[in-house]
Order: sequence, then structure tokens, then C-alpha cells
Amino acid sequence: MKPYVDVAIIAPLDEEFSNILEFFEFAEDVSTRGEVRFRVAIPNSDLRILLIKQDVPGRTAAQHALDLVANEYEIGMAICLGIAGALSGDLKIGDVCYSKSIVDVLDNAKISQSVDDHTEFSFAPTYYFSPIEIITSINRYKFNPAFKRFYESWQEICGNESLSLIPNKFTGRNGKEETICPPNAIEGLIACGDVCASSKYRQKLVALHRKVLAIETESGGLFASAKTRNIHAITVRGISDYADIDKNLFEQQTNGMARKVAIRNAAAFLRDQLNSDLLKHWFWQAREKYNNETGQNALFGQEQEDLVGKIVV
Repeated sequence: MKPYVDVAIIAPLDEEFSNILEFFEFAEDVSTRGEVRFRVAIPNSDLRILLIKQDVPGRTAAQHALDLVANEYEIGMAICLGIAGALSGDLKIGDVCYSKSIVDVLDNAKISQSVDDHTEFSFAPTYYFSPIEIITSINRYKFNPAFKRFYESWQEICGNESLSLIPNKFTGRNGKEETICPPNAIEGLIACGDVCASSKYRQKLVALHRKVLAIETESGGLFASAKTRNIHAITVRGISDYADIDKNLFEQQTNGMARKVAIRNAAAFLRDQLNSDLLKHWFWQAREKYNNETGQNALFGQEQEDLVGKIVV
């Protein structure tokens, strides 16, 4: 019988992996010959968490990373954690988006040349969905007066750190001057596609759905693996750029700190969610189901009894 872990967090890049690690307690190096894996923990929580680094960025590597770890562990939830480029005007640098759904435009995409020598993009996208109960728990955390103070504390702490990393104004969306602000977290549709350096490609992505929030390059692979293995999946991404700006100028004006701001805000947000009573209850239910199906002991023990008494579902 494979050992059970509550959460497998996949990080695409070295920079992302090292920054994410700062928000968790290192517990054990459980790496294999082909994959860097650390067991990490959250204070005052017995969640079993694996932090995994992809060998290279991209959709295929994300799928491979989850495939490898799922061959050795039973997994309650797989999470793709990283950075993204904003497509929606609702998002600004440093904000965090989390997936109600994923649209993978890398599968069956077609790039052709028109008669007037323009590049044309055609998509036949695949859609994936995160469990609605997880998204609802996160949304309750943001708005319920009993939990809202934790969300506001995340905004304040990350806002202060972000301003210390990017203290100066920079050229942002539509060439307008911006200042880094405390982050917001928004749920919705996230696109998995190519690195977006083309305005026409960006327009095609936005045309897929009027509420597409951001674009990144890994989630389609993680969700594809999760779907075949019946693993719940979610993506959490920090906004590091606007996917349509002069990135060289942007990097210069922000001293290359936008990616750091984005991943740290996303990692802090995810850690707080995993430590919230609302999601702890979800994990308790997932463990209870696993325990009933396998006869293995994957429950919270005394913490489960305390939690059941105070959570209203």
C-alpha cells in the first residue's frame, strides 16, 4: 500500500521552489534519483505535504512530476504553485489567482500563415475544473467575518514586503505608471499556454472567455495527470507581469523583483489556506474516505475531533 500525503505541491522553477520553501518548515529530504522532493510542514498542523520541483519548466514537465510522485504516494490534493502573466484587468502585479477552472490551449493548437502573411492562432482547448468545495472554502476564508481577518493580515504583510522589494513606480498596463499595492486573491479561469509575447496570441486567449484571468505554462499538464489518477487539483499563481508589456523595461524598473513578489505572495496565500480550519475540514474528509476505502490510518486523530466540533459546513 502506498503511503498517503495530503498535498503535493509542484513548483516549476528553481527561484519559485526556493521562495516557496521559506513559507514552510523543512522536515525531510525524500528526493529520488530523478526528482527533488522535500517533506514540509506547517506549524500547528499535521498535514502531510510534499514540495516537488520540476526538472524543467513547462506543461510536460509538470505532468511528469506529478506522475512520478503519484506512482509512489496516494495524494489528496495536487497543487500547481508558481507565477503567471495577467490577462484580466482585474489583476495587478503581486495579486494571486486560483483556479476555478483551467483551459489548456497547448493541446491541439494550430499556428498558420494567412494569405496576407499574418500569423493565425487556432485553439481546440481542453478544460479542467478544480473541486467547487475547495474554491468555496477559500472564498469563505476571504469573506466570512470569522476568518476575514486572516485574509486581511495576508494582504497587509505581503503588501509591506512587496513595497520593500519594489519601492519605485514602474510602467505597467497600457503604458501607465503604477505602484505596487497590497495583493488581492481572485478565483476564476486560468489559461495554460505558450509564453505570451504576441498581442494577437493574447487577444485569442482573452476571446476564449471574457473572464480568463491569467496565462501560465504548467497547469494543463498537472491537471491532465491528476484527472487520470482521480486526484483533486488546484492552481495558485502570483501575477508577475501583464503578458503584453515591454518586459525588459519592466524588469529594469522593478529591479527584477516582480517574480519574487508574485511567488512569495502566492506561497503565503497557499500556506494560510492550507492552515485554515475550512480546508483542514476538507482534508479530514479526504483522509476519512481514504481510510474507509483502504483500512489505512490517515485521519487527524485528536485534531480531527477538535475540528469537527467547531467547523460549520
